[in-house]
Amino acid sequence: MSGLTITIAEQECAIIVAQDGDGLIVRIESSEEPEAEDGAEEAELPIAKLLGLAIATRLTEDPDFMEEMLDWFDDYTEDHPEG
Repeated sequence: MSGLTITIAEQECAIIVAQDGDGLIVRIESSEEPEAEDGAEEAELPIAKLLGLAIATRLTEDPDFMEEMLDWFDDYTEDHPEG
């Protein structure tokens, strides 16, 4: 298997999904972590990374979500054959 290099711009996030036997491996890659503003304990995550984390977590923690997502996508592609 060969690797692929991608460039993730600032404020972008990539969800990487791989099949591992009967399960999934899901990981998030993003540009540099934001720095906390003066006086803040933690930096606020960009919305793209929050959404990526939410989707990745749901894929790994909710057994029905993957099937629901695939069913939704099948319906969508039937209704939008042009992509």
